[in-house]
Amino acid sequence: MGVMAESQQEDKLIIQTERFGELTANRSDLVRFALPMLGFEQATRFLLIQHKPDSPFLWLQSVDDGKLAFVLTQPKWFGLPYTVTIPDHAVEALNIQEAEDVEIYTLVSIPDDNPDRMTANLVGPVLIHRTTRLAAQIVLDNAKFSTKTPLLQLVQGDAQLQWLSQKTEKSDPEAISSVTS
Repeated sequence: MGVMAESQQEDKLIIQTERFGELTANRSDLVRFALPMLGFEQATRFLLIQHKPDSPFLWLQSVDDGKLAFVLTQPKWFGLPYTVTIPDHAVEALNIQEAEDVEIYTLVSIPDDNPDRMTANLVGPVLIHRTTRLAAQIVLDNAKFSTKTPLLQLVQGDAQLQWLSQKTEKSDPEAISSVTS
């Protein structure tokens, strides 16, 4: 399951996916991983699909493997201050010139038995260049972030959000390598 047909003339892809069925996409809509997702090195082409209108969630659907899809969000949509220092190799791979060139997403885990306990992986953010659609997953070497940061508890508890805000340090906003989601 993956790409069924590629039309060179129309610049379209027809993709068969397990979750969404058949999708038609423009090649220009593809997100291409210059630095692949950890553990999924063969899957380098993806589509970003809005979960629902006004939803803070997106699907990152693989074009190369129709069974592979991830849920993404941006921490800012949950009021979480999240500053990332992008390593030089990712700045170079994505051709980042300005902090505004990239959007920062985090992978979301949603337990089947209790969706209210969903978490975001703040240690391994996914960066997507707004113009070139090049992407990378990076691993942050920062003890203040967790791979299982609760999302809904952040929205529901102002005291917890204030505590997180105090623990989050702000990086130099002028630095290209520091991007706030």
